[in-house]
Amino acid sequence: EDVLARRSRLLFLDAALARTLAPAVAELLLQENGVDPQLEGFLALCGQYLSLPA
Repeated sequence: EDVLARRSRLLFLDAALARTLAPAVAELLLQENGVDPQLEGFLALCGQYLSLPA
């Protein structure tokens, strides 16, 4: 969430693309920092943004 929502703002600009890129970003975070990327929670958050009316 930190990278795709707060730092790049991608979640707010294109939730579908953020959901697509999330697994790759999560893997990078895990490899580089040993940080649990909480992927499932982020994917659920993407789903909430995708369900909002345009």
